[in-house]
Amino acid sequence: MREDQAKRYKVIFLGPAQNDTDHVNKLTESLKDRFKLSTDAITKLMKSAPVSVKKELSLSEAERYKEFNTNRIKSKYNWDNILGKYQDLFEELNIKK
Repeated sequence: MREDQAKRYKVIFLGPAQNDTDHVNKLTESLKDRFKLSTDAITKLMKSAPVSVKKELSLSEAERYKEFNTNRIKSKYNWDNILGKYQDLFEELNIKK
């Protein structure tokens, strides 16, 4: 099959994984830094979710987006990282006693 006849793919932004203010603020800052978007553009993006942010990708391009985002999620939300954050919180609470 020729490249122009190959199946095309989209990248869909589904919105924040969690709806709490802290998580949304972190996502906003991350999107601002990574994609150089304004706060207004990010707000519109989140309100419009789900929304297609990339269209007409080849399979290899779509797989690169998937791999990048999967690795990013794994590094950010691994159990060692979560455990470390809980330990920091417990230490902070213990110090405040």
